[in-house]
Amino acid sequence: MAVVRLVISHATAKIGECRQLSPEEIANLAPNMRRPTECPRERHNLFVELRLNDDLLYQGMERPTGLWSDGPSNVYRKFIVPSGHHRLVVRLRDSGRESGFDYLHTEEIELQPQQNFVVSFRSTTGFSFGEG
Repeated sequence: MAVVRLVISHATAKIGECRQLSPEEIANLAPNMRRPTECPRERHNLFVELRLNDDLLYQGMERPTGLWSDGPSNVYRKFIVPSGHHRLVVRLRDSGRESGFDYLHTEEIELQPQQNFVVSFRSTTGFSFGEG
């Protein structure tokens, strides 16, 4: 047997766009709160799916952390799987779209007995697979 770990900490897209405040709206703000734009802080939920061969290992939606739901969404899961040759598919949706995925990666892997294999994600580089 081997271990596959899904480890993701990712800040998804913000729910809305910034908007320009009118001069009247700016004037109604306290002097120390006056700014030309208003930007939402809340982020979309993170949806992740992990498959090994044709088996669904994980499918879940994680909410953003933080008091205003403006922090990263976190996924940490561990799966005990048979060693040997496998097809690993990981998909991620972070934009708030209703269906489909924003990121998708498929890789053929060879798991050794007692191997600790990590699947992680960075918004700048995408998915990465390797030893943990």
